Amino acid sequence: LDMDEKFSISNVEYTRSSNPGEISVSRDGFKLMAFDYVTVRPDQYFSMQKIITVNGAVYYPGDYTILSPKETISSIIKRAGGLRPNAFADASLLVREGQNINLSIAKAIKKPNSKHDFKVLAKDIITINVHPNVVAVFGEVNNPGLFKFLPSLSTRDYIRLAGGYTSNANKSDVWIRYASGNAKEINRFSLFSPRVKDGSVITVALDESEKIDKTELAKEITGILASMAQVIAIVILAGK
Repeated sequence: LDMDEKFSISNVEYTRSSNPGEISVSRDGFKLMAFDYVTVRPDQYFSMQKIITVNGAVYYPGDYTILSPKETISSIIKRAGGLRPNAFADASLLVREGQNINLSIAKAIKKPNSKHDFKVLAKDIITINVHPNVVAVFGEVNNPGLFKFLPSLSTRDYIRLAGGYTSNANKSDVWIRYASGNAKEINRFSLFSPRVKDGSVITVALDESEKIDKTELAKEITGILASMAQVIAIVILAGK
């Protein structure tokens, strides 16, 4: 630093080159001299604010400061006012460093401080989705697309709504994926099939003896998922 007569010191420790030991001084009117060493020590209790973002169907979405190392999903959502009536916790997400974390936000909210209630970190993003009220059916069906969710309908009912199986369908390779990310295989010979829930995606695979057009399948899946995203976005906007 360039020295001048106006440069003074306030509440710091210092040493002089002629005496490397620490010297206790009064800060009032003290002037620095050439070759003095000034050390500004960090505050051991200070830390930069750590922010987490909460989006979607909560009463007060936005950015929240992590108040302690013990801050969890349930405590953050509570601070955000809790879930709105149209919230769909089973389909909600925690994104950390660009990756979806495989957990159940619904269980975290129902059982605070349990093994399901993850501790949050800076820059985490929690998104509480709304009920889409649709079920997607794609793969080897004649009319793939989105269909209204009705609790009374089974997987077989939705496949019929989608026009039934194509001639290339593998009826023994049918899966249902829930909004939570969990998936189950559907056994067509069983008397009981997995229950269809709101936001479910039913997939009918191609018979392995048939050649699959991966490009067309990818386009089909992308189109249906995009349509579902539009439905969710419309529901969110309608609820504002």
